[in-house]
Amino acid sequence: MSDPVVMRAAADPAEALRLAEEVVRLAEGAGASEAEALVVAGESALTRFANSEIHQNVASTEVFVNLRVARGQRIGVASTGRLDTEGLRALVARATDIAGNVEELEDWAGLPEPDATAPQPLAAAWADATANATPELRADGARAVIAAADAAGVTAYGSFSTDAEAIAVASSRGIRVAERRTASQMLIVTMGPENGTGYAEQAAVDATTIDAAVLGREAAERARASRNPVDIAPGDYPVVLNHYAVVDLLDMVGYLGFSALAVQEDRSFFEAGKTVASPLVTIADDGRDPAGLPMGFDAEGARGGCRTNVIQRQADSLASKLEPAADNGARRVRLHRPVVNADRAAASQARAGLAPVERFKACSQRRRVRTQREVHGLRIAEQWIGNDSAAELSDGLPAFQSPIGADSDGGAAGPEKVVAK
Repeated sequence: MSDPVVMRAAADPAEALRLAEEVVRLAEGAGASEAEALVVAGESALTRFANSEIHQNVASTEVFVNLRVARGQRIGVASTGRLDTEGLRALVARATDIAGNVEELEDWAGLPEPDATAPQPLAAAWADATANATPELRADGARAVIAAADAAGVTAYGSFSTDAEAIAVASSRGIRVAERRTASQMLIVTMGPENGTGYAEQAAVDATTIDAAVLGREAAERARASRNPVDIAPGDYPVVLNHYAVVDLLDMVGYLGFSALAVQEDRSFFEAGKTVASPLVTIADDGRDPAGLPMGFDAEGARGGCRTNVIQRQADSLASKLEPAADNGARRVRLHRPVVNADRAAASQARAGLAPVERFKACSQRRRVRTQREVHGLRIAEQWIGNDSAAELSDGLPAFQSPIGADSDGGAAGPEKVVAK
């Protein structure tokens, strides 16, 4: 390429793929035995607010190229944002130089082979409304949050972002995949008098499905309800974890243990057949799940769509076992309990947390699926289920349960199913 490659982000995945193919060709010409290029071209925009006032609107367009090369058993990786010929050749030179100066990987099996069924672009990963989102749309969302904060007598801080990108992967093994994806996120922190604080967050493929007013009221009410916190003595206490905390915990667990590399480097908690979680829990990997931010393929161009359990609930023994699995780029957690009237789930606000078994038993009288909503790629369905489910629990095992004491009808808040991706 004699001229810089100029791409309008997310507008043309085919152009991103042509760039990836060119980088692979240059790497092979430089002596790489194998080469793989990942191209991410994107447009991002963000509206920030602080002290209950919009104070910033920014936007950027970027193209990122990552190159992995193999020289026998030696692997080198480099990246760049320069797309002119000189910049691409410098990228190849850096990656091949790194490969020539590192130790051989004895277990290197080569780059992935193409899937028998080539990954297809995932329609659910893209929303025109997000790609075409305007500063006015984000400002309207911020204003709704600020209005909710004003009504509650608290102050709002946060941001509303929208992203659209084209992703492409090409390799010397014959992988050729490309698609476009969108994502949006609203994040809110509220602060009130008397040291009250609140938080709310939601992510979605389609920015217009984010209900800023509902999120604003959630964060504002939490700040008002948490005013005048008190110190307690150090010790062990039963606690309720908000679903945002659950997401953070799962995210960290993913970094720490859910990859083959972590197992190989003895950083993972994996031990074959070892019970590592509550018998109610299954954690699975499903990059194409539309409940979150789906993708048709991962960063190596491998096809998603196969739900892989990394922690498996054993129905007979009620033991959760960890199963080794390839990291597909997304995670899903499901608490398995009987689901009654699942078709009655409605889109509205839901919360999740931990509570002792005794409270679970006390609150498992009603049979109704109450709510379902997506928060930061986390879909939460709050359920009331029958007494038969309590028999699955032994004393001391935690159950996921709402941190609020009653539902909107005045009934006891019930146990929940949490689905995270």
